[in-house]
Amino acid sequence: MFLKNYEYIIIYDVDKSKGNDIRISDSINVSREELLKKLGISDPDEELINSILNSAFGDEDTFIEIDIGSVEKDIENRIDIILNVLKNQDLIEDYTIKTKIDVKNKKYVCLINIVLIQKKIFGMISKSLNVDSIKKDILNSLDEIPYDIKYDICIKTY
Repeated sequence: MFLKNYEYIIIYDVDKSKGNDIRISDSINVSREELLKKLGISDPDEELINSILNSAFGDEDTFIEIDIGSVEKDIENRIDIILNVLKNQDLIEDYTIKTKIDVKNKKYVCLINIVLIQKKIFGMISKSLNVDSIKKDILNSLDEIPYDIKYDICIKTY
């Protein structure tokens, strides 16, 4: 702590009965431990640090409620961006996205069903799709969402 580096501490005393005059007492030589004791401050122990961290960032078992509708919409928008790129590259003709967020054991699970209609020429698929690559791109995009959600993605192609 920064108090270790100082040998002398100047104490300011505000006396409210005399119209907030500030008087400076003599500099005193006090060790860090003595000063903390006089001020009634104890060194933080591990329990105090953990309680501060848990209150700031949440405990591992803490369940944070989210607005499921807005998160589902955000997920659909992110997937829509990726699938529009495929559509613009003439890899797919059309697509549908359905998302549903469920809560299981105080954990969010997002079920994502995607149907891709592949582009066909004379009834034959013009270019094949790599579904695993599409899933990877979608998961990379969804990892940016600041919630602890597990994703289950099912992609069907026609």
